[in-house]
Formats: sequence, C-alpha cells, structure tokens
Amino acid sequence: MYFRLSKTFLPAFFVLLLSYFLYHAYHGDRGMYSKQTLTRELAEAEGRLENLKEIRKNLQNKAERLGGNKRIDKDLLTEKMRDLGYVAPDEIMLIEPGEN
Repeated sequence: MYFRLSKTFLPAFFVLLLSYFLYHAYHGDRGMYSKQTLTRELAEAEGRLENLKEIRKNLQNKAERLGGNKRIDKDLLTEKMRDLGYVAPDEIMLIEPGEN
C-alpha cells in the first residue's frame, strides 16, 4: 500500500511543483511576460526622454539668445515684445478678430 501510494503521489507532487515554478517563471512579477512589458515601457520612456532633451536644448538656446551671455538677441526680444502686445511708436499692429 505504502509503495503504491508513493509511486503515484511523488511523481504527481513533483509535476505540480514543477508546474507551479514554471507558471511563476512566465507570469510572475519577475517573469518573462513582465520582462517583455517592462522592455516595451522602457523603450517608450526613452523616446519621451529624447523628446524632452530636444525641448530642453531648444529652451536653453532661446534663453541664451535672450540674455544668457549678457547680450540680448534683438530679433528674439522684438518677437517676445510683439507677443506681449508691445509695438514701436512707428509700427502698426493688426489683430485679427477672435485673437487676444
């Protein structure tokens, strides 16, 4: 009786144990499926990082041109002043209806 029970129980136990570990190796928190998901999220985050680096570079360039070197770029200053609604005395500013 004991020999027959161990002959069927032990292989079944080891098959269940092996299937438990295989399941968690694929679906667990650090499994292969999670690794694929994290790899995809990492690639998306790196793309966003590159985009933000480009935006930062452009903003730094504009800040330097606006007066970072104690020298103001006159064209950029004029553009910013016009955006704020200031014009030179000899200029006429036309505003389209619907614009603020």
